[in-house]
Amino acid sequence: MSTERYILGVDVSDDNVEDNLMLPISEFINAPENLLINSNFQIWQRFAKKIAIADRTRSAFGTATINTDIPHGIQNGTTVQIYGMTGTSYNNPSVAIIDATYKEVRYTNAGSSESTTADTTGFILALDKEGFGLVDGEYFADRWYCLMEGNYVRANRYTDGVELRNDVGGKKFGIVQIVPYLELKEYLDKPLSLSVDVLSETSGTVYLSLLAWDGTADAPSRDVVDTWNSSGVDPTLVTNWDYIGTEPITLDTDFATVKLENLTIPSGTTNLAIFVHTHLSSSYKKISFRNAQIVPSETVQTYRETSYLKELTNCLRFYQKSYNINVPPFAITDVGKTVFPTSFGTDSGGHFGTIPLSQMYKTPTVTLLTAANPPTSGKWRVSTGSDIDVNSDYVSHSRFAVKNDAGFTVSTNSIAGHYIADAEI
Repeated sequence: MSTERYILGVDVSDDNVEDNLMLPISEFINAPENLLINSNFQIWQRFAKKIAIADRTRSAFGTATINTDIPHGIQNGTTVQIYGMTGTSYNNPSVAIIDATYKEVRYTNAGSSESTTADTTGFILALDKEGFGLVDGEYFADRWYCLMEGNYVRANRYTDGVELRNDVGGKKFGIVQIVPYLELKEYLDKPLSLSVDVLSETSGTVYLSLLAWDGTADAPSRDVVDTWNSSGVDPTLVTNWDYIGTEPITLDTDFATVKLENLTIPSGTTNLAIFVHTHLSSSYKKISFRNAQIVPSETVQTYRETSYLKELTNCLRFYQKSYNINVPPFAITDVGKTVFPTSFGTDSGGHFGTIPLSQMYKTPTVTLLTAANPPTSGKWRVSTGSDIDVNSDYVSHSRFAVKNDAGFTVSTNSIAGHYIADAEI
């Protein structure tokens, strides 16, 4: 038996030290900082991109079919919002998909039969974080985004990680998180080690890479890949991104850890990125990721999960929204919207009020949009039902004001809408 004291005052054998709840107290006191945020891929703020609709049709059996411009990633049973269509009878704030394929979804919708009709004003938005499609170069979870050689990767969230599914055979894809300069700078003269746990339903290879950016701090190219290259060959990176190290691991149906240790950061580095990428030889392959870390240490440390509150607080430094945590931006909902009185007058150029933010990493880009159907960027809705042009003003790390640029001539008592504040690097 070990003579060292353990958490909760319980002694355990050395064989059990791997259990995070039974780690030595010294490992917590001396634990190095994980430079990654949201290391288990929580999907709090960002998920479910709205996807443009191409056309619609309806059968006499009460089934509507919607085709999208890009692969949607939605699965059978996923709850979605459909809005903004010119054929308004197709719009629905909450409907379950009964049949989903590559760029097509079907749902119960009463009405007469209709042949295929273009309807490019509409959008479809997944609501339940299950089976939503990813957009190349855009975030699928807080601080994590996906890069893909093809155009069809979907995400599924589970308790302690995320599953990505590639439905286009022979195409590479990868996940990326960029470490901000202020989080990195104190560790530039220290060795770094990194690891991530992966599994797959079939065999294949995943590559773990650490990348260094030597351009302007916090202004890196998010699309780190210039050319994906052939199977087994590392992708060619764009200018100013360079590999510090790469390590492959063969996938299995049990989680296994791939790691890189004791890496030296090149002089002139201003940002780092973890890049986990793969090449699957056939379609319908799922890869799960969890326990990602970059630590200032010569060796990879036993992974320790950060508390829910700390992870969420860290994520809010880069992205905030008025929507509830589990509601995607651009959803049709009144819940969470900001309401200001308008009784001070109707002149243009006035300010309705100021919205406080949790302190963000940098001055965010603010998007204002209605809480109405459909959500419209750059507008909020007054109490009479009219949509009024609004802009953000006096934007800082911790607040912004909502400005009335257009003015309005109708008598109102309030104006309301949603906001998104994005401070990603």
